[in-house]
Amino acid sequence: MPFVDAHMRQLNETGYMSNRSRVNCASYFVHDLKIDWTWGAAYFESKLIDYDVSSNWMNWHMQAFEIYYTNPVHQSNKYKAKDFIREWIPELKDKNDMEVLIPWEFDIPDYPQPIEIFSKWERAINLIKKIKV
Repeated sequence: MPFVDAHMRQLNETGYMSNRSRVNCASYFVHDLKIDWTWGAAYFESKLIDYDVSSNWMNWHMQAFEIYYTNPVHQSNKYKAKDFIREWIPELKDKNDMEVLIPWEFDIPDYPQPIEIFSKWERAINLIKKIKV
């Protein structure tokens, strides 16, 4: 998932991730991949340079139990993340906008397929397919 992948690469390389990115990644890990939220919180704790125990664990807890789902396909399009994705994922640097946002729809051998394409992403995927390339 390029949107999440780009943010995680940024986190791993710089120790930083924006708040919006933290929410989107947490949502993907908790709601799509069904990863125990405490694993995500512990991982972010080990990587973030601006780590704050209260903020980090509360954000993860809220994502797991209180906050609505954030669709990573929709979010990547809504927040115009194409250039951000290209910056952090060199495998997609020379790809057009549609290929950057939904690379699994194309033959891009250098970039892995998502673990799963969820049916709840369908509407967002179809909106992206309407992009004029």
